[in-house]
Amino acid sequence: MNQNNIFRGRTSTDNEIELIRKTAKEYHNESRRKISKMICELINWRQPNGILKDRACRDVLLRMNEKGLIDLPPIRTKPRKKTAKAIYRLKLEFTPPNEDIREIDFKSLTLEMIRGKENEHLWDYLIDKYHYLGYRTLIGHYLKYLIYSNGKLLCCIGFADSVLKLNLRDKWIGWSIEERKKNLHLI
Repeated sequence: MNQNNIFRGRTSTDNEIELIRKTAKEYHNESRRKISKMICELINWRQPNGILKDRACRDVLLRMNEKGLIDLPPIRTKPRKKTAKAIYRLKLEFTPPNEDIREIDFKSLTLEMIRGKENEHLWDYLIDKYHYLGYRTLIGHYLKYLIYSNGKLLCCIGFADSVLKLNLRDKWIGWSIEERKKNLHLI
């Protein structure tokens, strides 16, 4: 087993890398997204719910490309729908709350789950503008919420899949590498 062929906790065989290399070469005029979807289909790389692991595959392809294992087509110059820069082009109505925390009526809090809804862009904008790490595309399963107090937007929160490797967590739980691979989706 070649340790250099482990990406995102998944080992890619030499045959699989050769298949990926040939696919990327044959479809070099296509987008990286299309290539990753084709590869997911070819190697049957899916989430437990059956959906293709397209984003994870694009990440793996990028890492393979950086290591020189494959040759991906250049990134397309057409901006994606939802980048941090695209978010700022939207006309968003938001005024930061200026109330003292002691004046907020916490009994009136309402949470709105906005994943996949039109105002998801507002969440992305707020995270990019006010979170110290800025906006990054969430990979895997995630939830996004806007929180209101008396109908006025107060803040936003989000939850995403657990990270693949977190030594302190795995040690505390008592997981071996095999147990983590088997149980990570349960966190």
